[in-house]
Amino acid sequence: MLILKSFIGALLLVCIVPAMAQKNSIIITWLPTASIEPDAGFTAGVEYGLSNRWSVLSDAGIIFYSPGENTNDNSRDGILGYKLKPELRFYFGDKKMLNGGFVSIEGLYKHVNYQRFDGLPVFDNLGNLAYTYFGGYRIIKDVVGFNIKLGYRFYFSPERKIGMEFYGGFGARQKNFALRDLPPGGSFDRSFFQGRFFNTHWREGGLPSTALGVKLIWRLK
Repeated sequence: MLILKSFIGALLLVCIVPAMAQKNSIIITWLPTASIEPDAGFTAGVEYGLSNRWSVLSDAGIIFYSPGENTNDNSRDGILGYKLKPELRFYFGDKKMLNGGFVSIEGLYKHVNYQRFDGLPVFDNLGNLAYTYFGGYRIIKDVVGFNIKLGYRFYFSPERKIGMEFYGGFGARQKNFALRDLPPGGSFDRSFFQGRFFNTHWREGGLPSTALGVKLIWRLK
């Protein structure tokens, strides 16, 4: 986890520091497909062109909905989090600036706070069940990873102001869970975070990562 976090931090610096010294294209991006991801919300970003071929990007998102969390049908449950995705990109499909096919390396850091109100067993000093707690507790999820992506960008007009891109890719991620606000004697079955080979939303540890999405773009200059 520490190595992956260091990698994400280094990639974020690579994306920010060179861009501050450049006066090339600036592009605003919006990711509508972020609204249907497992940890869903709103994601937008900024892309800085370093040349006709190279650019650096950084997407940031707020997470406020998770289809995978709606498992116990409790209206009091809640979710709030954020994600950061720095990216270094090379365009190879078109000699025009930042257009056509591209390949990139993307980092990922995601922090999600789930508020849960389903029942937790509370035991006395002898190990006997005392009562079931419904006062609420939190599950904290941290994800660090990377993806290698291939994609294609095009513009809707010759002025190249408004456009769209499609991308897909694969990589790896490390996912960790922590529990907060458990009552004294409260017990949570950690096996909940194991298994689930096909549904990895609550699975802990090292996992493959995928990237698939559509972006709308607006070139400022």
